[in-house]
This record gives sequence, C-alpha cells and structure tokens, in this order.
Amino acid sequence: MLRNLASLVLVSAAACGADVSTPGQSGDEASGSGAAAVASSGAGAASSSAVGSATTGAGGGPTACGGEYVEVTDLQTTTKLASGCAGSWGAMWTSAPFGFYVNGGPAPGVHNLDVEGCATADSGSQGLRLVADKADAPSTYPGSVLYRDAQAQEWADMGGSAKITFDNIGAVGDVIEGSYVATVYHGAGVMDLKGSFRVCHVEDENVP
Repeated sequence: MLRNLASLVLVSAAACGADVSTPGQSGDEASGSGAAAVASSGAGAASSSAVGSATTGAGGGPTACGGEYVEVTDLQTTTKLASGCAGSWGAMWTSAPFGFYVNGGPAPGVHNLDVEGCATADSGSQGLRLVADKADAPSTYPGSVLYRDAQAQEWADMGGSAKITFDNIGAVGDVIEGSYVATVYHGAGVMDLKGSFRVCHVEDENVP
C-alpha cells in the first residue's frame, strides 16, 4: 500500500464533485497518506457526483473548484489523473483530485500540504501523491512524491528529494495549483517524473 510506503519517506499524517461541508466524520490517520491513497484513513468513499459538476462551500456558496487534474509525465508518456483516490481523507469531500493540510500529531507535530490524484476511484488505481512540509505560501519546497504506476508498481523518491512548486494555495473550496519534478525508485528501477496539478482544497485534516 502506498500509504504504508509513505511513512518510510516523509511523516505526514474534483471539478470538485462533492459538497465540501463537514460531514461529521473524521479520518484517523496521522501520517503517510500514500500516493494513490489506497489504505483506509477512516475516510468514506468518494462522492459519486460527476467530475465537472458545480460545487458548494461549507456555507453553501459557490467554490472556485473546477477542472481538477494531476499530471504525470515520464520519459514516454503524459497522463492526466482526473479522479480522487479511494480511502484517502480527501475522498470524503470530492470525487476529483484534491489537496489538504495535515496538522497535528505527536510533538513536534506536522503541518504538511498533501496533493493527491488517481486515474479512477478504485482501490489500487494508478495515482500520485505529493507531500510538502510547511508549504504555507506560493514557492518551491522540498517534498516527497509517491507514485503507483498503471502496472500497480509503487515508486518513491529518496528522502524528500522532490521539488514541489505551488503557484497558488487557495483556501478551502478554492484551488491549489503548481508543478513538481522528482526522481523515483522501484527496486533497482529509476524513473524521472514531472507534471503540473490543479486540485480542490478540501477540508484540512487535524490529527491528534
């Protein structure tokens, strides 16, 4: 599971197709949400609302979310992932790619910005997860990239060596946009990845 793999790399914890109001349910995962976010964090399944439909914020007003994707480019192909990821915290809020902060945990605690996108909402789908520590303003940050390819092979960078650039970090109900570059590894295999992303900022996850 990529969520389990994530804990070895970096501690962390559509159009938006679902309401981003609080459903009264919380995840219980404090770290390692996995590139494809396939292990359960206590989150519910993604909404079945169609990608591209209008969304509303916590107060019922319109949000800026729309056209969400996470792009993955390797040496041969470019793929746009346009779904949320099964089992992730963000799947409670939207059926499209999402981003959120993970805050809290045992001292000294974490404050990570998580971006996730998958090919489908099925468990085990191709997917990508980006994690940047203390990314509170547009800039470039060191971070982790966790990737599950179309053959279900799991790839990870070494020690948070990825570079993640955030061009816009909108509030909850708005969009998070940027790009990344990373070298990832699977056994003896090495692959360079890059891409851009536009995801919906869903409710942030506060962990004990």
